[in-house]
Amino acid sequence: MTGIGASIVVNVSLTVVSSWFVKKRAFALSIMSAAGGLGGVILVPIVSATLSGLGIRWAFIILGIINITATTIGAVFMRLRSEKFKPSKNILNFKLLKDLPFVSLVFACMFMNSGQYATTLYYPASVIDLGYSNSLGYYTVMIYCGCIAIFRVFMSFFLHRVNPIFFTAVAQFIAIASIMALWYPSKSLVVHIIFFVIFSLTSSTIYGVSTVVNATRFKPETVGQANGLAFIFFGFGLLIGNPLTGLIFDTLGHRTNYHPVMIFNRNPEYRTEKVPRNVI
Repeated sequence: MTGIGASIVVNVSLTVVSSWFVKKRAFALSIMSAAGGLGGVILVPIVSATLSGLGIRWAFIILGIINITATTIGAVFMRLRSEKFKPSKNILNFKLLKDLPFVSLVFACMFMNSGQYATTLYYPASVIDLGYSNSLGYYTVMIYCGCIAIFRVFMSFFLHRVNPIFFTAVAQFIAIASIMALWYPSKSLVVHIIFFVIFSLTSSTIYGVSTVVNATRFKPETVGQANGLAFIFFGFGLLIGNPLTGLIFDTLGHRTNYHPVMIFNRNPEYRTEKVPRNVI
């Protein structure tokens, strides 16, 4: 239920922002995407402090209060730009899958997500296994969220000047290189942190890029449906990548060696680079 509610809020927000901006649409969507990273920076210490002081029950209660408050404020002030805007009655529009560049984009979303989230799930554990505290491992998630916010703001200033898909391909190549050059061979905490900063900055570009591409390629009335299909494929990536990564970690890594996880998680991101450049 939490996932369904969050996806509705995100999709409505993307649709509303797309209706307000035309020339600066890429900039506006990138700024909005950056806010998600800032939310993670705020929530991680709150959840950590609540878990250690009050327990998991109160952690969920406090998260619920924060979500209800933020969503209510957003719903009160959110308005579509044009009264003539009439969203489609169909929740999903599978006719969009006849658009081959869009199909390429959503499959890129799936492949990329199958590798990226698994990496972020196993990275804190790899830091803990180096001999550091659990709290340090948890707080590395703040690095990930903060870097996402910074890079998406940075991305907003020039994304409209470059091909977004080419930009994503370059970013994914850097993410892959950082896995194999820094995370794979090193046992140093400093190198691990440097890796995670680079990976966090470059690995999540497909989220911002996909929303910008959809908002540019489709009419405002269709943007919500296009983003909905993209999010479905993001979900498919998680359903495939996370269990498969866990199986690899259990069978090949014997729950102690992260090298098989690193090798596997670079491959889905490599496939993201195969997306045609004519998506927009």
